[in-house]
Amino acid sequence: MNIRNIPQRLTRKAILAAPSLVAWSHHRLELTMKRSREMAEGFLNTGLTASELEEFTLWCYQTNYHPNKGYSQKLFDWEIRCWDQHLTNCRKVLVLAAGRGREVSHLDSRGIDVWATEPNYAASKACEAVLKNKAKLSNATFREFALHGPAIWSPSDVLPEFDAVIVGWGSLSHCFGTELRRDLFRQIARLCPKGPILASFWTQDSGSGPKRGRAFDAGLKIGHWTNVVTRQDSDEHLHRFFAPHLGVALAFEKAELDELADIANREVIEVSKPGTYPHVVMR
Repeated sequence: MNIRNIPQRLTRKAILAAPSLVAWSHHRLELTMKRSREMAEGFLNTGLTASELEEFTLWCYQTNYHPNKGYSQKLFDWEIRCWDQHLTNCRKVLVLAAGRGREVSHLDSRGIDVWATEPNYAASKACEAVLKNKAKLSNATFREFALHGPAIWSPSDVLPEFDAVIVGWGSLSHCFGTELRRDLFRQIARLCPKGPILASFWTQDSGSGPKRGRAFDAGLKIGHWTNVVTRQDSDEHLHRFFAPHLGVALAFEKAELDELADIANREVIEVSKPGTYPHVVMR
C-alpha cells in the first residue's frame, strides 16, 4: 500500500462527493425550514388570542405593503354584478377595511358619498388621496369600529345613515373572535338599518388547506396549551389558515354567515360558488 497516494485519493473522493454533500445539506436545510414554518403555522392556528391575531396580521400587511407596487384596482366580476344589482339606488356607502381605496375609487366614480375605515397606515394614506376628504376616513380596526361606532370619525355628528355597507376585499377573514364579528354586524346594523351588506373573505372552505406533517401537529398542540391558559375562542382555530403576505385568515361556513346576517336583521341572499371569489351578500 502506497501511503503517499492516500491524501490524493481522499482529495479526489472529497471533490467527487462535494456536490452530493452540498445537495444533501441544502435538502436538510430546506426540510428544517419547512418544518419550522409548519410548526409556527400550527401555533398561529391555535395559540394567539383574537387581539394578538389582529396585531400580527396588521403587522404582516404593513411589512409586505409597498406603496409603489402595482396593486390591482379593478373590481371582481362578482362585485360588478352585485354592485349593479344592489347599489343602484344607494347614495351613501360605508367601506370597512378599504385598503388603498379600490372600492372607494369605483364608488366615487358612480357619484356615491363614501365613508371608509382602514387600519394599515400606509394603505390608508393612498385611500385618503382617493377619498379626497380626510374627515371621511378613519384608521380604526374592526374592533375599534365595533366598540365605538360613529366616534371613530371626527367630527362624528355629521355621519350619515348609510344605504349600504361593503366589508372590503377579503377583510372579513381578518375579523377574529366570534363575539367581535357579532358586535361588528350589530354596529353595521346601527349605521345602516336597511340596505345590502357585501362582504368578501380569503377562503370559503375551511377544510381545503394543504396536508400538514408532524411539525404542524406539534405547533397545534403547543398553541392548544396556550389556548387553555388564555381561554380564547376554542372553536375558531379550526377555520384558520396562514400565509406570510396576509397573516392569519379565517374561512367561513354558510351557517356562520347566516348568523351574522340575522344579527344585522338581514338574510343571506347570495354566497359565492366554488371557483368564484369568496363573498356573501346580505339584504
